[in-house]
Parts: sequence; structure tokens; C-alpha cells
Amino acid sequence: MSVTAEAKEKEKRLRTALSASGYDSVIITRRSNFAWMACGGDAVSSRVSRTSPVYLVVTPQKKYAVGYSMDLPWVMEDALGDLDYEAVAMQPFGKTPEEKSLELAEGNVASDDSFLGIDDINADIIRLHEPYTPEEMARYRQLAKDCSEIQAELAHWVEPGMTERYVLARTWQLYLERGIEGHYMFVGSDDRIKRFRHPIPSDKPIEKVVLLAPGVARWGLLASTSRIICFGKPSEDLRDRFNVAATIQAALLARTQPGMHLTSLFKLIVDLFEQLGYPEERYNHFHGGPVGYWAGYAERMQDPDETVKPDMAFLYYLTIAGVHCEELMLVDDQGAEYVSIDPDWPMLEIEFEGNTASVPDIYVRS
Repeated sequence: MSVTAEAKEKEKRLRTALSASGYDSVIITRRSNFAWMACGGDAVSSRVSRTSPVYLVVTPQKKYAVGYSMDLPWVMEDALGDLDYEAVAMQPFGKTPEEKSLELAEGNVASDDSFLGIDDINADIIRLHEPYTPEEMARYRQLAKDCSEIQAELAHWVEPGMTERYVLARTWQLYLERGIEGHYMFVGSDDRIKRFRHPIPSDKPIEKVVLLAPGVARWGLLASTSRIICFGKPSEDLRDRFNVAATIQAALLARTQPGMHLTSLFKLIVDLFEQLGYPEERYNHFHGGPVGYWAGYAERMQDPDETVKPDMAFLYYLTIAGVHCEELMLVDDQGAEYVSIDPDWPMLEIEFEGNTASVPDIYVRS
């Protein structure tokens, strides 16, 4: 499937859903939905905004890209390519892109946000993202490969005495060099890993243990990996906590199969936290779930109608005080696979329900 064919498939899904819901046109404002519609073309000028600098207006017969004159040219060239959007440039200090988008939209109009004053159907659009196309699955595999390589490079590079903030700077550099955007970049060390589930990097020097837990995106797709590097033999407490999280990680690899209800997977996670001796950890953090053009859809794990299907992606956030285990999982019709593991990373063999799974271990440096 070419990018043009992929885009047409997404337009077909969108227009079919609009018709079924009684809408004629939709205005796409969010960066996440823009990247989905543009087949990985990510339009961003402000990285603290969830909206794109260019809006997509899809009517029954036409498609428009609406934005200010300083943004529209590069978006058309870099993100929309040959996807047949009609460019509508707005001059500053005049009519806004919001006003022009509403003028161009026809009939009953919806949007993927509420600020335009029309019906917000973002939740419905998100459901159209899946199943991911073969191209999206390939993009996810490439992103996962790059993330695994960066984590391996960082694990060899980091040293005691470096500050968490210094490590963050190097981490961000390596991702930016590959065109990967940081969404949340956690670096914690020693006692701060145990005290904070989201260790925002500080000026504390690393002593014995460091956690690298970046959440990043490219082509609009989000991935997250967590790696623990220990200088010298891990303590028994760290080893025990890590093995529990790794066991849950292995269990999810076995159980995340097409047809499985997401509520059953959520119950598996909370039950294992209790059975393995950490019942208090059941409710100290989201446990993750399906992922894609947003940082995860944990609420879907509570929906009794949601099941695992081929061509989905999952990110499970398995945390115990002092330990994080996060890995990108892709599911196809053959089953589930963790795809963000560097081939040279030390692995831990975990047995669950008679099967043995390999998951990333603590990286021990002498």
C-alpha cells in the first residue's frame, strides 16, 4: 500500500463514520489526528500545543489544509506531500484559521476538539485509527528499533557522578538526531526512583542505580521504554522488585492475544501485583494498554467491549517503587511481540503458565 493508498483508506474510514453519525464534514485540529490522516506527516510548530498549526477540513467531496501563511507552506511540503489537500493560506491579523475552516466545512460539522464550538467527536476518530495499516506497523517497528539502539548507547555511556539533568541532555540529543520528539523524559537515580514514579531529572549526581524512561514519538506514533542500569551488583530488594515487574511483563506477553478482553488483561495485572507480594502497587500508577497517536488509552482497559485485535500496539507501564518496566508491544494475527529490545541487551528468562518468555533485565555495569 502506497502512502496515497493509505491516506485514502483513512479518508474512507473517516467519511464512512461521519455519514453513519449524521455529519457531513469534520475539522481536524489535533496533532495526533493530523499525523494519522497524513500517514505520519507530523505538523508541529509549538511542541507544548496539542493542536496542529494547520487544520484539515474534510467535506463530502473536498479536502482543505487551512493555516497561517507562515506555517502552511512547510506543512504542505513536509507533511501533506501528494495527498491532494487544497491549501488555504490565511494572513495574520485577519480571519482566523478557525473561522475559515468553519466557512469551508459543509452541512452538519464536527471537530476533534471542543474549542470550535461544534460537536467534539475526537473519541470516535481515535477508534478509527485501528487497525493500524501495514505501513503504520512498519513505522512502529522502525521507531522501536531506534529507541532500543538509543537506550543501549545510553546504557554504555552513562557513568556515576553524572547528574540526572546531564543525562537528560544527552538522551534528548540522541532522540532529536533521529527525528524523534520527546514527550516525557524521565531520568531518576537511586532513592529518587523509589520516591517518584515520574522522576523529573534533577541536579542529583548518579550513585549506584539510574532509570532511563523516555516517552517519545515519531510519525505521530508514541513509544516508551524503561531501562535500569546498576553500577555493581543489584541489591536483593531491587532484584526482587524488578523480577516481580518482569514477571507481569512476561505474563502480558503470553496473554495479549487476539480475542482477549482488555478487562481480563487489566485483572491479570492487578491480581499478579497482589499474588507476587506488592498489592499496594495495584493503584499507584496507570498500567498502560493500547497506544498509538497518543500516550496511551488506559481507559480502554476498563471497557468490557474492548478486545485485542491484530494490528494493534500496546504499552504497559509496570511500576513498583524503585522499578519501571515499559516496552512497546505489537500484535498481529500471529500474536504479540515486544519490539523495542536491543539484541545485545541482557535478558531475563521468566516462566509463566508453562511457557518461558525473555524480557529485558537490569543492565549491570562493573
